[in-house]
Amino acid sequence: MTAAYNVVVHESRLPDADIIVVADVSVTTAQRTLTDLILGASRYPEYVVWMQLLAQQMPTLLPHVHEHLSARPRLPGRRAALTVVERLVGENG
Repeated sequence: MTAAYNVVVHESRLPDADIIVVADVSVTTAQRTLTDLILGASRYPEYVVWMQLLAQQMPTLLPHVHEHLSARPRLPGRRAALTVVERLVGENG
């Protein structure tokens, strides 16, 4: 096996507020999941379907996601994600 020198691993710990426990398993909250789907939708087209379904089922999350993204000016992909949130609000508001 050869070493992969171009691999970068970023480990980050999610804030406690972004995690819930379901049947003894830690999972991300619906708001965190929707935020991550929105941020990744431009890179991973398969996220779009899940993002739309979650936004349709839980439209009350959208203002919270917008607020979270607005408060993070240095977050990569933030502007595009805010545009997506605003579109989803219009579709599901």
